[in-house]
Amino acid sequence: MDGAEREAIARQLAEHLAERYGVAVAVALHQPSEQGDERNHHAHILMTTRRMEADGLGAKTRELDDKRPAGRKSAIFGSMLVT
Repeated sequence: MDGAEREAIARQLAEHLAERYGVAVAVALHQPSEQGDERNHHAHILMTTRRMEADGLGAKTRELDDKRPAGRKSAIFGSMLVT
């Protein structure tokens, strides 16, 4: 997978989260360090827990409040198709 493909996947995930939950999402793409594993291409994806409104942050996204770790993961990624 090349850099453009990695970026497209990260942006697709961020767009999915923003559209589904109405939140703000930021993506930071990282290359492997010179001293580290050359396969360590990765992205950090940060999202708010509050919906974005015209005048700033609004109500909290309650559908993400499942306290069980597997439940949260399922809520966030459950509707995404992996191909």
